[in-house]
Amino acid sequence: MRHIRILLLGTITFVTPALSSAKTPEKLQPQVNSSSLISLKQSDADKQRAAERTLREAESSRQDQLRLNQNQNNSPGLTPFATPTPYGAPGSQFGNQGYPYQPPGASIQNPATPPDSRTEAAPDRQPKQSELNSKRRDQGTASVSLGFKNGIINPSIGYRFGGSPIGIELGAVLNQDSLPGGRLNDFSVPNNLLQQFPNGFNSLGRKSLSPQIGADVLGYFNVAPNISLYGGIGLYVQSQSIITRSNITNELYKDASSTDVNVAASGGVDVRISESLQLGGGYHSLRGITAKVGYNF
Repeated sequence: MRHIRILLLGTITFVTPALSSAKTPEKLQPQVNSSSLISLKQSDADKQRAAERTLREAESSRQDQLRLNQNQNNSPGLTPFATPTPYGAPGSQFGNQGYPYQPPGASIQNPATPPDSRTEAAPDRQPKQSELNSKRRDQGTASVSLGFKNGIINPSIGYRFGGSPIGIELGAVLNQDSLPGGRLNDFSVPNNLLQQFPNGFNSLGRKSLSPQIGADVLGYFNVAPNISLYGGIGLYVQSQSIITRSNITNELYKDASSTDVNVAASGGVDVRISESLQLGGGYHSLRGITAKVGYNF
């Protein structure tokens, strides 16, 4: 019994110092410095403030651009304001900050997104109505003209190709001959009739049975923004036949038909008096003195 008591006493004496020297898990954890926490929080706050300041500058620049564009639209004749360079692109007034230009009405993108994936092309300047009309009126000019010669009115139509000094004209000279009354036979007098009635037929000579029809190629030369001189050369054809008349029946017979070909020359001036209307005048060797009205497409 005494030996057991001595063994227990020795065990208690050995274990107690070991327990007192052992540390708890809480004591084993490293001590966190409070000044380090404050420094980290301050750094995060500085970054947040810098990002907010940059966003405010971008929004302010966008508002300035909207005001300048509005003033430009309300002041015709001024030079259009250049589209600003996107933020972060070379030459940007804000430098390479990674914030792309936001078009009017668009919300500000997340700054963390790469600028290359968000940069949009600036919208082109809308053309003015006068520019659209000028471009639309440069597609070509269609014209109608009337010539006057020997008491006859001779019509024609023409077209000048847009942006080109070349034009064409189709015309007619209404100088066909009138024939005396009687049926016109599209063949010559039969031989047997000439033998039976040698003095019963009378030749009326060569007659033009149709108008002269032809075309002219015109060249234009601009002497002023709204004034053009032109000259042209053309070819006109006309059908002719020798007409024989019966003195007994008054019937007419065509004989020895042919085609008459004439070369024509022309010249004149065109004046644009509005965006769509054009007037002109000149002279044509076959159609006579001409007056022209044109419409610009």
